[in-house]
Amino acid sequence: MKKRLSILTLLLAFAMLISISVVSEAVCPENGVTPLTVGPQNPNNGFPVWFQDTNGIGVELCLDTNFCFFDPVDPLNPFSVQIGFGPEAFWWSAEAAIDNPAVGFSALLVMAVEAAFVNENPVDGEQFPFTRLRIRVDVPSPGTYTITHPYGTEVFIVTAVGQGNEINMSRDIPVVGFDTIHNGAVGPLLIAVNPAPPTGFLGDFNIDQTVTGSPCDTNFFSIQAPTVDLGSGAGVAVSTDQFALQGKVFTGVLPAPLQVQRATYSRTTTGGQIDVFATSAPDATLTLSGTGFVNKTMTGDGAGNFYTNVMFTSGFTLPAFITVTATKVGNTDTVINKVLSDIVTITLANYTITGTGGNLSGNLEIRATSSDLVGPLTLTAGGGLGTLTSGVLIVPSLSIPLSSVTVSSSMGGIDTEPVSILTVPPLPPPPTTFALSGTITFGGIGLQGVTVALSGFASATTITGPGGTYTFSNLSPGNYIITPFLQSYAFTPTSANRTITNANITGVDFTATGIHSISGNIRNDLGTGVGNRTINLSGTTAVGSISVLRSVVTNAAGGYVFTGLPNGTYTITPAPIAGTTYVPASITVLINNANVFGQDFRARRTR
Repeated sequence: MKKRLSILTLLLAFAMLISISVVSEAVCPENGVTPLTVGPQNPNNGFPVWFQDTNGIGVELCLDTNFCFFDPVDPLNPFSVQIGFGPEAFWWSAEAAIDNPAVGFSALLVMAVEAAFVNENPVDGEQFPFTRLRIRVDVPSPGTYTITHPYGTEVFIVTAVGQGNEINMSRDIPVVGFDTIHNGAVGPLLIAVNPAPPTGFLGDFNIDQTVTGSPCDTNFFSIQAPTVDLGSGAGVAVSTDQFALQGKVFTGVLPAPLQVQRATYSRTTTGGQIDVFATSAPDATLTLSGTGFVNKTMTGDGAGNFYTNVMFTSGFTLPAFITVTATKVGNTDTVINKVLSDIVTITLANYTITGTGGNLSGNLEIRATSSDLVGPLTLTAGGGLGTLTSGVLIVPSLSIPLSSVTVSSSMGGIDTEPVSILTVPPLPPPPTTFALSGTITFGGIGLQGVTVALSGFASATTITGPGGTYTFSNLSPGNYIITPFLQSYAFTPTSANRTITNANITGVDFTATGIHSISGNIRNDLGTGVGNRTINLSGTTAVGSISVLRSVVTNAAGGYVFTGLPNGTYTITPAPIAGTTYVPASITVLINNANVFGQDFRARRTR
């Protein structure tokens, strides 16, 4: 089952399909594979020192002559002598074969993490590390062939049968850079089960072994065609669970595997949350830190996936970045810093055709939102389309539609969605902006001249009219805070929170009271306070000319106080009582941003 890998195929990199078409590909667990971490460069050979899968298994180049397959050293090539192998070697590989010459059928599956050279012969500077998933099948007749392997399922339609392999697919994905993450064609790495691998190795390439480690729980190689006999009867699958597998365990200390897949936030004026997703070895411990929170343990699902969130209230300052630390017994800690981003959601991407015949043209409408309702931020459509205003962008007269659009946020969020093509104008869209309104009253009467401030998703100010009403128009969906202000007045409530979704908001009302007072006493000629006397107040406020009428009764010591008064001009008059006159008969008082004291009366008996 040993093989020679074609360097020409390396340069072609992806599938060569002869008389076939690929119908579908399984996604197991995501895009067929899980990532591999690429280690640092080995200065001796120019290749990565090690690769590590998401289970934390690390492998070095397998150059043991007892258990590994690799090209031998070319004694006439000094660089080959230096590195200890010829045109190709492997960090890991696994092969499986099914043969039935009686029906004209043979199949080969090759999976590898391989070291090779661009022009085949070992030359420094031409190192070519890559991952490979290869399927080669010689089929007896046309048909639809479903092939299952440890990293997914492929479906091929063979339309003609000739000489050689009718199915000939290779996914060769180059490794780019050191100390990086490689998303290739294989991973996590399979390990031999029976016979058990030699100590320090994942398998013995010289023998067939059963394996474990498939992320799809398909530790076998299987082929089936509904109407084709592959040796076990028409439509019956043929398979094998025997693999020639090699891989040498890295003997140094590996870092704990870690990928931070997502670090996003959402917030309104009242608070929000940070969400962090990561992957590591199932038995690793992951902690999250950032400004305002330290060493929060992330929750794992036992399969290497981890998540946690951080809730916060208004006034919280988002950290510039979060830090995820992975700790695993036997590994060094891995620390990754990741900048937070908002979540951008494209809610609409429509191209409406307006032209006819050969004069095709149309208008592109894009709508998007951000999970950040506090901002400030900018949403921009990629490809130079422009900036969204209040979450909307209309690009007129495009000659042809776009297949998709991408909207990015100045806070780092991004979303890409396909464009819907409309051949007839749609119904008028619902309003995209809305109004927020209310009334402010004083003593049951609308109070004019109050400044009302709007903050939150947008900022604005307005002033109440003669009836005490106010309105903010053209507001996008979002969270808002409304706060009234007028000198010498207090308001209930002091401010109000409202969230606009898809309708106008009315009735955001406030009640005003003055914050000043007028006080004094009624005494007789002997200077003794006179209690239980009614005193009337009348007057008008400085704003809105609202009339104010009040009455109070003096206490036992003759004192009185009128509270809750705004700036204005007022007249205080003791109520008439038989046999008594008051000096003065009344007092006119001006309140101007301060309380007024000492407005006293003398009560005298008449004879």
